[in-house]
Amino acid sequence: MADSSFFKNSGTTTFPSQAAAAQTRLYLGSYATAPAVDLAGDALQTGMLYTRTTDNKLFHYIGNSWVEGSPTPA
Repeated sequence: MADSSFFKNSGTTTFPSQAAAAQTRLYLGSYATAPAVDLAGDALQTGMLYTRTTDNKLFHYIGNSWVEGSPTPA
């Protein structure tokens, strides 16, 4: 049976595919306030996403700040 764990015992990340790896690096998860670093503690990169839990809005990082990406109801 293949190892399906997210982290191996050595701490090395394993992914089922390159697409899953790319998605994991872009979507940071849900937070009450905007994250200042990525999941590995590294600097944020343009295009990263997170969901704000206080109002369920999606935000994307544009290189120096977070911008709301949730659509406004008509």
